[in-house]
Amino acid sequence: MVLASSSTEPLLTAPGRLPDLGADWAMRLRDENRERFARAGLPAADDEAWRFTQLKALRNTPFTFDPDAVGPLAEGVPGLELPEFVLRNGRAISERISRDGFEVDSLAAWLRRSPGGLTSLLGTLADTARHRFAALNSAHLADGVVVRVSAKKRAEIRVVVSGPAALHAAYPRLLVIVEEGGQALLVEEHVGAEGLSCPVTEVHLGQGASLQHVRLDRSGDTAIHLGLVAVKQGRDSRYVSDVLALGARLSRLDLDVALAGEGAECVLNGIYLPAGKQHMDHHTRVHHESPHTTSRELYKGVLSGKSSAVFNGRIVIREGAMGVDAAQTNNNLLLSGEALVNTNPELEIFADDVKAQHGATIGQLEEEPLFYLRSRGLDEAAARRILIEAFAGEMIRKLGLEPLERYLHGELARRF
Repeated sequence: MVLASSSTEPLLTAPGRLPDLGADWAMRLRDENRERFARAGLPAADDEAWRFTQLKALRNTPFTFDPDAVGPLAEGVPGLELPEFVLRNGRAISERISRDGFEVDSLAAWLRRSPGGLTSLLGTLADTARHRFAALNSAHLADGVVVRVSAKKRAEIRVVVSGPAALHAAYPRLLVIVEEGGQALLVEEHVGAEGLSCPVTEVHLGQGASLQHVRLDRSGDTAIHLGLVAVKQGRDSRYVSDVLALGARLSRLDLDVALAGEGAECVLNGIYLPAGKQHMDHHTRVHHESPHTTSRELYKGVLSGKSSAVFNGRIVIREGAMGVDAAQTNNNLLLSGEALVNTNPELEIFADDVKAQHGATIGQLEEEPLFYLRSRGLDEAAARRILIEAFAGEMIRKLGLEPLERYLHGELARRF
């Protein structure tokens, strides 16, 4: 048994307080990751992957995890009429959804019902050796949600992840499986958190499957949000990610996509809107494992006040992955002289006959278009708002979900 270090001990709950999962392999997964996180500890000051994101607030706050606590319940974006499943403080509180072509249920219930079935995919994508907070999530495995879309069926589902309360921790877990030829829309909303949330979402796409995955973080002003999304794509599958970051005083999302099957395609869209003293960190990693795979990535940030952001995007093209076409862009708009962004696009290419490019920009509102709009009778605030909308609106229009688009336009007006 590896003992927890002083930096990890406050975050590790005694094993005896965690529920029996009803499956030996799931219990081993939990125990192995408890030891892994205890060995790794929190990121050190010289950890390259964390050098722009300081975790002082995490080190200095005694967060409590109670597997029996229900936590606060916050509502998702109004008007989004989709079948809804709710996690509260990491625990499922909704009834099972079973319809033609898809089913959604509590992870704990699914484990009890079929301990060796689809849930055995749990933990196979989240690299807990590389993502220590995913290890912390797995060390607290108690419940979550499983979404399964049957072969050649279509489904739309909304998962609302609510809580935890201030000074509490939650470890939500999502397992998403879209079988061969299936098509799905998943809206994953993180709302109402005031404490520490370490969510992990694993996505398995079968041959020819497609998923639009909208992930919205609108945690509370005191929250710390440290999440991972890990995706594995089969042959000719398509994954579209829309990351919308609005909340938390400190947040980081790691998005790992493995294009494992030939002909697979991913499109990664993201927008982050930190204001005040918020800090938002996005690390993406697109791994082209097979030939003739395609990736497109566009992330935009609008920063105001004393806020800060990090974007680190890595494209890896494996040896033998011929015919790959990959592109990545990160654009940032600073509305304040005190706002700060660090952007770091990266390419690792081990194959010939590929196309790969990346680029990044950081700028402020230009005087010429501002002058033009003001010369047409608009005051400065209205002119600024139009230019901000033009910059960010491109990302909002990609969603194709009118209630969510209205909500985001409202957030732009409120914040900026």
